[in-house]
This record gives sequence, structure tokens and C-alpha cells, in this order.
Amino acid sequence: MLMLLLGLLAPADTLFAVTIRTGPAWDQAKLPSEQVHFRTHSQNLMKLRQDGRLVLGGRYGDVGLILVRAADEAEARGLFAADSSIARGVFRAEFQVWRTIFDGTLSPNR
Repeated sequence: MLMLLLGLLAPADTLFAVTIRTGPAWDQAKLPSEQVHFRTHSQNLMKLRQDGRLVLGGRYGDVGLILVRAADEAEARGLFAADSSIARGVFRAEFQVWRTIFDGTLSPNR
């Protein structure tokens, strides 16, 4: 019984909002898809999606916003360690805990 209660009280993964902006190595003369390391950036996002870590992702203006599941900020940052576009400064990532204040619905068809 105690184990059941401990399981119920164990903290769930936290959602982190990862804001992606252009970094100092961004080449203004190139389109996003032509940036160096852009392919590894896309591959990393696909892997996070396949692993069930990427909850939601999108862009507004020139900013990317990704919600990822992680135990803590260190783990959230680690999810992007393989992303050479961030490591090499093409993009920069900012991490903040996401706190939902109003649930809605999301549909890929809307």
C-alpha cells in the first residue's frame, strides 16, 4: 500500500518551454533550411518526437517554441546536447518551466 501511495505522489515529468532564436553563427544571407547544422537540428527534433519527449512545437515570427518532457532543467538541456546547431551557435535555446493555466485542445487538422 505504501508503495502505491509513493507511486501516486512521485513527481511526473515536467514540461519545459524551449524558446529557439537565431544565434551568433546564424548566416543572414541563407534561408533557415540552408543554415549549417540545420539538418542535425531537424533530426534531433524528430528523435525527441519519436521518443515521446517533444509534446508540441511550432514557430511564430522568427521564434521557435518547443514543449518537451523532462525530469528537470538539466535533463531538458541534455535533450538538446546532440543538436549541433545549438552547440555551435546557429541557434540559441532558452529553457523555462511550462505551467499550463488553461487546458484546450490541439488537433493536427486544425
